[in-house]
Amino acid sequence: VNEVDNTVAVYPNPATDYVSVEASSNIRSIVITNYMGQVVSTVKSVELTKTTINTSDLSAGVYFVEVETAAGIEKVRIVISE
Repeated sequence: VNEVDNTVAVYPNPATDYVSVEASSNIRSIVITNYMGQVVSTVKSVELTKTTINTSDLSAGVYFVEVETAAGIEKVRIVISE
């Protein structure tokens, strides 16, 4: 069994206008879903280890940031505050 070393950081949390996403390997895509599972934002073909996502158009609440990298998929819970 190979251990996958896939560390993903999403900050600040809680966020207002933006979140930064950092990963240990290149990010393939980022999908943000609300607590009901509806996709509210998608970023494809990032191919960097760090990116910033504008969250100012999201209403306050709990969201899940699903980050896909070469090492796998990591899901991070974030809170958007007003």
